[in-house]
Amino acid sequence: MHATVADVHEAMWTRGIHDATREKDLLLAAHFVDAAYVSAELLMGSRADYGVDLVGPPRANPTWQTKVEGADTKEQFKID
Repeated sequence: MHATVADVHEAMWTRGIHDATREKDLLLAAHFVDAAYVSAELLMGSRADYGVDLVGPPRANPTWQTKVEGADTKEQFKID
């Protein structure tokens, strides 16, 4: 367990978690996280720098399109 000061978002500690587990030879192939830890930077960096697949739900979409009826949102696009 690791605690941070209130003004440090927990996602900013993801690399520290990976560093600490790698030092102890406990780094796993997949790291399951909540939405706070999921960003393009963390997804790509975890794989490239540590060989870890970061797995979690996408963050909520706060864009204006989600608030305007009839606007295109991510739910309308499917990736095969």
